[in-house]
Amino acid sequence: MTDQAVPVNGEVRMLIDGELVEAASGRRFNNVNPATEEVLGEVADAGKDDMQRAIAAARRAFDETKWATDRALRKRCLEQLHAAIDAEREDFRAELVAEVGAPIAITYGPQLDAPLEEGLLWPAKMIDEFP
Repeated sequence: MTDQAVPVNGEVRMLIDGELVEAASGRRFNNVNPATEEVLGEVADAGKDDMQRAIAAARRAFDETKWATDRALRKRCLEQLHAAIDAEREDFRAELVAEVGAPIAITYGPQLDAPLEEGLLWPAKMIDEFP
């Protein structure tokens, strides 16, 4: 791993209701490295309509699926999400440096590693400990 940030090339659309979608407005904005002012790429410029669509999808998932009542499903999802993010940890580290301007040393503690270790695994563990 180097201290040099690399441009981020990834998905520009948002994931809402299980689909990758552009902003309702069709607008995008430049994602800029705050340290170098380098344009890293474009991202969807979400607005109120996009937020309302995402909230409605989350509410529907809560009300119409087993998500609210199936503890094993929630635990499995949290563990899978943790494993997926952990597998890409170094890519996330580079993105944090590029997109947020975080010093790389901080990503080894409170900016990435600590939240990754505790932020998803702790609630998964609590599912078993609190019936």
